[in-house]
Amino acid sequence: MPLPIETQRFFLSPFLISDIGEVYLSWLRDPEVVQWLNAQFRHHDANSAREWLAQHDNKDKFCLSVLVRDTKTHIGNISANIDRRHGTAMIGVMIGDKRWWGSGVVLEIREALLNWLFDEQNIHKVWSMPFVRNAPAIFNYRRQGFTCEGILRAHRRRSNGEYLDVAIFSMLRDEWMLRRKGRK
Repeated sequence: MPLPIETQRFFLSPFLISDIGEVYLSWLRDPEVVQWLNAQFRHHDANSAREWLAQHDNKDKFCLSVLVRDTKTHIGNISANIDRRHGTAMIGVMIGDKRWWGSGVVLEIREALLNWLFDEQNIHKVWSMPFVRNAPAIFNYRRQGFTCEGILRAHRRRSNGEYLDVAIFSMLRDEWMLRRKGRK
């Protein structure tokens, strides 16, 4: 696997057990950071984080650290779960360092991940399922050219018990290649 993946401002490299420290755990304990993640349902300590990380094999299930190029500071994670039989990958992102929110991090790192999934992993379709109320995620998927395939009504529950709608966004390889070609 050719890692790290590099962007103009960031490195994406495998998230390691050594990356599980107090800063990372503080993100998982911050309701504002995890409000749109399944992480909102778990108690987070170093042991639970290590157990979660052990589920990622870096063959089909990846969790990558987002590191600032200049400082090597860990500011979040991006993940990809590949289904090789069907040529699809489900992706997700968490920027835990709120100082980076709204700065285009997600668009930049997701572009690099899409290039890697389509070019290196021979994926046909990338998809994700953000909560409909997660306005920044919806905005970023649309801005990046993803298609909203539909809405799953009352599909996921928040930690307060409220059921919320989830959108399904996807990008096909051919669509991404056309988008990428248009930028050159």
